[in-house]
Amino acid sequence: MKITALLVLKPLSSGAGGSSSSAAPGGGSGSEAAVLANATDVSHFGFFQRSAAREFIVFVARTVAQRTQPGQRQSVQHEEYKVHSHNRNGLCVVAFMDDHYPVRSAFSLLNKVLDEYQKSFGDSWKAATKDSTDSTQQWPFLTDALTKFQVLLSMNKKYYELSVVCWFIDQTSEVIEMFYVYCYRLMSWGAGAILSSRPLWTTETLQK
Repeated sequence: MKITALLVLKPLSSGAGGSSSSAAPGGGSGSEAAVLANATDVSHFGFFQRSAAREFIVFVARTVAQRTQPGQRQSVQHEEYKVHSHNRNGLCVVAFMDDHYPVRSAFSLLNKVLDEYQKSFGDSWKAATKDSTDSTQQWPFLTDALTKFQVLLSMNKKYYELSVVCWFIDQTSEVIEMFYVYCYRLMSWGAGAILSSRPLWTTETLQK
């Protein structure tokens, strides 16, 4: 489970979701979403591919944010990425994850990012008309979240796997216990049948 990027954006022009939006990397045509904060991990790319990978992520994030209506949450598949977005009253957060990242956990993270951004910056984002500067885009919370939520989810997965194993052990213990009880009753019935010279299996014993 991998989180490659988290971005906070403000859709521009006539509003998100317009069919006329045509995002292009690095531009400021007015029909793009402005990047307010950006945390990207491209360490799994080759050194000479990382710059192009960052541009590609920003390009896709602009397009998805511009096409996400206020109040809407959506997930789209783009090549090897599952791209999740959430637009809350015009402020949009976009996440790039792999297919193994749970959707519910993904949107919980997006909600958390939106909450923290508005706590940190208030409504200042509403005046944005272009990308924030590179230094401003490096929001520490977003950078920490990029790694923190991958670690937590990995731990949760291991905890889940351990819980499943423990559940199977509990179920096996219950089966073994029931088997012992059954054997004990079977031996008791057998001894009783021998002493009383009655058949071992009768309607009465089966009903018990």
